Amino acid sequence: LVASGLPALPFTFGGFLPPKPGPRKKELAAAAGRDHTSVYFESPHRITRALAEATEILPKNARIAVCRELTKKFEEVFVGSPAEAAAKFGENTKGEITLVISPFG
Repeated sequence: LVASGLPALPFTFGGFLPPKPGPRKKELAAAAGRDHTSVYFESPHRITRALAEATEILPKNARIAVCRELTKKFEEVFVGSPAEAAAKFGENTKGEITLVISPFG
């Protein structure tokens, strides 16, 4: 959460996003409706779909951080719009991923 640079307090930790599209979209819509930051884990096998759905559901001015391999040699923290994140992270994304979503810019 702190590494993302997005507002840290208050926040909601949702664990892993649901693997099925319907519940995942519902959870992303809940994050979009909050007035604070949401934090989720996501599988590298589902990150492409999750970010595509985030682009459809989250406000255009939302900020999303994709944090990969935190505290490891190849740590990466990307912060941008949902569309920018979806364009950057594709099917070949690897590692442990944490998504940090702020519904406002």
